Amino acid sequence: MKNLKRTLCSLLAIILLAGVYVPCAGLDFGAVKAEAAALYTGIVTSSGPLNVRSGPSSTSKIITTLNQGTTVKITEVSGDFYKIDIRVSAYTYGYISKNYVKLIKEEGGGTKTGTVSSSGALNVRAKASTTATKIGTLNRGASVTILAAEGDFYKIEFRSGSYTYGYVYKSYITVASTPAQTTISGTVKTSSGGGVNVR
Repeated sequence: MKNLKRTLCSLLAIILLAGVYVPCAGLDFGAVKAEAAALYTGIVTSSGPLNVRSGPSSTSKIITTLNQGTTVKITEVSGDFYKIDIRVSAYTYGYISKNYVKLIKEEGGGTKTGTVSSSGALNVRAKASTTATKIGTLNRGASVTILAAEGDFYKIEFRSGSYTYGYVYKSYITVASTPAQTTISGTVKTSSGGGVNVR
């Protein structure tokens, strides 16, 4: 019996290393719940360069700047600042003021895809504005990867000259539907007759 308990606890230790919490004291199994963290992104909305600082303070060292329309990944909220992923010299993160960032929550993480539905060629612009420089066009039926939403525009992957992204009007893009997340409940039976609840 002791060997069986030792074996089961060893198996549970492997589960723990995988990031799932299962208490094994006395083999009294509790509920196991694993949820994917939501991915948050943001769009810089400042009219001029936005300072990225080394700490969550307006007096912290400026390590770089970001232009309007730049997409950032937000990993933490600290007072009036967002902590973002950034690679500058020895820095792997930085802080930007919340006042100049528009939040977007992307369910399930990753990017979305869409299809151009305009009757004619759809203009791709350098910024989210109908007066911004036109950097290219897309024909009806073209597939696009949507990086973010900004006002009436989608920011998409688009390579033209020095550009690696562009903006297209939302009204002419049909976004592919995203399957709803499914929660599965059940019980995993163990050799001792007990069970681990999975929700």
